[in-house]
Amino acid sequence: MDNEKDLYKVLGVSKTATDEEIKKAYREKALKYHPDRNKESEDIFKEINNAYNILSDSRKRENYDLSQSGGFQTGFPGFGGFHSGFQNPYFDIFDGFRQRRTSHPVNQDLITEIHLTIKEAFEGCEKTIPISRSLVCLECNGVGTKNPKDIVFCSKCNGSGRLHQQQGNFSVTTTCPQCYGTAKENKNPCKECSGTGFLVKNEIGTIKIPKGIRSLMKLKKKGAGHQNLKKEFTDLICIIKISQHPFFKLTNTEDVYIDLPVPLHFFLAGGEIEVPTLHGKEKHILPPMIGLDYTFNMGNLGFPKINSDSFGNQIVHCHPEFPKEIPEEVLEKIKEIPNTPSNYGTYHNILCSC
Repeated sequence: MDNEKDLYKVLGVSKTATDEEIKKAYREKALKYHPDRNKESEDIFKEINNAYNILSDSRKRENYDLSQSGGFQTGFPGFGGFHSGFQNPYFDIFDGFRQRRTSHPVNQDLITEIHLTIKEAFEGCEKTIPISRSLVCLECNGVGTKNPKDIVFCSKCNGSGRLHQQQGNFSVTTTCPQCYGTAKENKNPCKECSGTGFLVKNEIGTIKIPKGIRSLMKLKKKGAGHQNLKKEFTDLICIIKISQHPFFKLTNTEDVYIDLPVPLHFFLAGGEIEVPTLHGKEKHILPPMIGLDYTFNMGNLGFPKINSDSFGNQIVHCHPEFPKEIPEEVLEKIKEIPNTPSNYGTYHNILCSC
């Protein structure tokens, strides 16, 4: 693998990319270059994972950006540098010893987001998602080295995890760059997991989305998360995000709203119009002279109630759409409407008040 490759270019994002843009780019490339689909793309897949492992972690990304600008070297003795290959995005190698003494990140559920269109959420579907979960390294049994005696106090900070420097009249304390604050270093890290104690398993999983799912709802897949040091698996938690639709708007209930432009003549003469719904097009009769701000309710034509056969309402807000062209004879007829207080009360009230 080329250690000099720009990680941003590997994912195809800019250096100012947001976390969401980085995650989206990783998903697209992971699906495209997964070895299950193309055996020859394994090296590319590893590069993509390595880039995502670093850029998706705010601390690692900051350190990488600093290293690119000459802030410090990317290599850390005993652990491997930022470009050390196919590593676990959920387990920071520099926090390894500290986390093993307290609670390891893989004791937590694996959390991901699933992005749906309104139609997918309305109908229900099955989604394919890339997931990366941590597994205990079988070579070192999660210790990070075959011989635990190889884990010693850090030689650079003498086991304190901190470095103290005098700058003029000020004393500056910084995190040790060799052990990254853990106070320990690994003299002989496991070659299989680079001393992390864990390996990442990249999978393309599927999950069934029930109809009527809403944004921020969570779906749980038992045992599909990380493996901890006890060889137990956590759960996969999928947080649902529904993208905005150009016309339909969802509320906190199962009601659906739509702003519908209606040809002008229906506002004057009334008549039957077609109304788009998530269920298909429906007919509705407008009464004449409804004014310029008219709202009506189409019951049971909204969003499905989850785990139920019933639906919410669709609320339709109508506003007139003026024609681009009006025949001259029609305009002449309109001008014949009497300009009287009984026809145009608001206009004449304002005239009388001024």
